[in-house]
Amino acid sequence: MSANSREYNKAMYFSGIYASPHQYGHSGKLAGAMYAIGEVKDAIPIIHGSEGCGFHYKYVCRRDYLPAYNAQCTDLGEKDIIFGGADKLRETVLETARKYSPALIAVLPTTSVDMIHDEIDYVIESLKDKVGCQLISVKSEKFSHVDKRDKSNLLEQRARNWDNHNFKGDADFKGCGFVEAMKAMVEQVMEKQEIQKNSVNICGLAWGTGGSGIVNGMAAELKELGIQVNTLLPNCTTQEIIKAPQAELNIISRRIKWAERMKEVFGTEYFHLNSFDYYSGPEGIERLYLKISERMGRQQKAAKILAKRKQQTLEALKPVKEYFKGFSFALFTSSYGEVPYLIEKYERDFGIPLKLVCVEMKRESLELDRVSEDAAQTLVSNMYQALAKTGSKAQLLINAPREVLEEALRDMDYVLGGGELEFKPEGVRYIQGVGSVLPLDFESFQKTVLNLAQRIEKAPVLGSLLIEKFKYQAMYYPMLNNSDLSGAKKMWEKMWLQRGC
Repeated sequence: MSANSREYNKAMYFSGIYASPHQYGHSGKLAGAMYAIGEVKDAIPIIHGSEGCGFHYKYVCRRDYLPAYNAQCTDLGEKDIIFGGADKLRETVLETARKYSPALIAVLPTTSVDMIHDEIDYVIESLKDKVGCQLISVKSEKFSHVDKRDKSNLLEQRARNWDNHNFKGDADFKGCGFVEAMKAMVEQVMEKQEIQKNSVNICGLAWGTGGSGIVNGMAAELKELGIQVNTLLPNCTTQEIIKAPQAELNIISRRIKWAERMKEVFGTEYFHLNSFDYYSGPEGIERLYLKISERMGRQQKAAKILAKRKQQTLEALKPVKEYFKGFSFALFTSSYGEVPYLIEKYERDFGIPLKLVCVEMKRESLELDRVSEDAAQTLVSNMYQALAKTGSKAQLLINAPREVLEEALRDMDYVLGGGELEFKPEGVRYIQGVGSVLPLDFESFQKTVLNLAQRIEKAPVLGSLLIEKFKYQAMYYPMLNNSDLSGAKKMWEKMWLQRGC
């Protein structure tokens, strides 16, 4: 598969009809570790567990667009789990080194193996001088994946602090395999380096739709300010991981505990983008690089460059914003927690005057996310606050009946989003939304706005496509309306909600 095809599928996985990487299956902690090691260009992950785990975790959350084809598995049976799988692990490590000649082999234990772990340490220590490459093990802080209660607690905290860019949630998120794998690379792969001034590392995780494009845009913007990217972590080679501590600063979006550990071990400071929306649009982009430059003692020089680039962007987008004013727009979404941020993006950053904001907050969705009644009311209040803050004159419709919604949408020229709608009135033009994270550099942001304008100009009137003839489930769009599928999905959701660890 070509790199361009992979980027397309990656973007579709993070947006498009795949509204959430977790929507159709809840991957365990091993998925995060597989994601991290799978991104290292010359590394091979070994899943120390059963054959089923080896099959399932080649396709993991956030990497379904590019499976870990070369991942190996020790293929443990029941006796191995009981009496120990040291022999199989040793054989698998040696065979992997012989067959692939990787620069790094990472042993990732499944839950049953992780409870003991002693055999992994013993085998790795005995083989380090025999494989001719870096050999590490990933230890878990917790046997289970992140609890659903952590997610619901963070959602409620975020709802109460939607307009507070300094907010940092206190959800623990122990059991996130990504952090554990990154910590293992910090402790077992990285080496002390001489600091290279004006250089940064950028973490490659969780930048949303078109993540690699966002990171590349950031690298280009930093270069304009005289700041070089040392490497992307973990989207690099093993040798680059070894030399990662030579960067002056780590830039990360989420999962900061590995960066905290890197600071403890090597003294590398980190900058945490704890709010994408605070750094959205021309004003936010300027703010972002001023803060990064300040951390590196370059704020005064950067301020002049950024002010000029922001002004150029604003001037270039004036005709586009005038173009948007000639149409009536509706926003439709079932991502109820994101509504305030979407209103700000379209009204403030794009200059799109919304006339209608339609939100689905179905009881089943609220129960699944464990959103309390008070939190739900707070979410609605946030929507009204966002409308007032941006000066929007849009009407807010929440859980509107189908006939009301259908009539309201027919009066709009374009509907932004709406992919979750199980019905689509004929004659209405639908535009795929811009995603939860916008580009974080001036040039890419300008291109994004222009791209949206072009899509609006060419948007077809829907109603004649074959795919529109399918009947989808309202709760699990785009899953087809099939009783067996819905029954299995509901049973899985109930089992997932009942777990607690």
